[in-house]
Amino acid sequence: SRLAIADGWLGDTPDLIGLRIDSTLRGPIPASIDALLTDQRRLALMVPAFPASGRTTRGGIHYVFGVPLAETQVAHDPHCPVTTSHIGAWIGGRMLAASALLDLDDVRRGRDAIAAQLVRHIADGVRAVFCDAETDHDIDEIARAALTLRRSHGIAILPVDPGPFTATLVRLMKAPRRLAPLVFGIVGSVMDTSRQQMDFVEANDLAFTVRYAGQSVSEGLAAFAQAPLAVKAMLLRTDTASLDADGKLHLYD
Repeated sequence: SRLAIADGWLGDTPDLIGLRIDSTLRGPIPASIDALLTDQRRLALMVPAFPASGRTTRGGIHYVFGVPLAETQVAHDPHCPVTTSHIGAWIGGRMLAASALLDLDDVRRGRDAIAAQLVRHIADGVRAVFCDAETDHDIDEIARAALTLRRSHGIAILPVDPGPFTATLVRLMKAPRRLAPLVFGIVGSVMDTSRQQMDFVEANDLAFTVRYAGQSVSEGLAAFAQAPLAVKAMLLRTDTASLDADGKLHLYD
């Protein structure tokens, strides 16, 4: 329902739709990606690395300060315990859309090699690519390759990440333009740091923000329709709700 609201309102309008995820891969990430990939023009690029926060990915294994994810405290999360460190298994294994990995060797060959590998994945029917990255430079190269693919093949890139990859895409998209691109973000992380960041964005009017509180699709669309025409950034906060194991909706303040 939350993603249907966002996707239905956006249509063909934005330059970029970003799905921001928890850096330790908790939450309904597979279902969220599948929902956004109903638009056949999109290719999801998941780059879960956040080097400044000790999150890196190599060989498909996601690490937190060098420790495989499933060997950290998130393995004991009471709501969403992470049972494997491999993003292809943990995320791709629970998705409907076909997925593939982009390993660090390909990333380190540079943007042209990355773009070529992505084209091959698309030709094979892949809709989501999980990318290795250990440094900000790795992330920058993936972003530049993604924008090359966007221009050359008309692919709508869907960044799936905890922040750095989307931020890099926006920076690169904005650089040659006088006006910033229209950016729509969906944030569902319940980590304190993420909530503080979203509170800051909301309190300082840095984005037109709608908080999900169980609204229907039509109610959500109506809420976004109130955005001023000059707005260039919009945010759907879904950290305000969660589903339990039985599918029951819980709302938070």
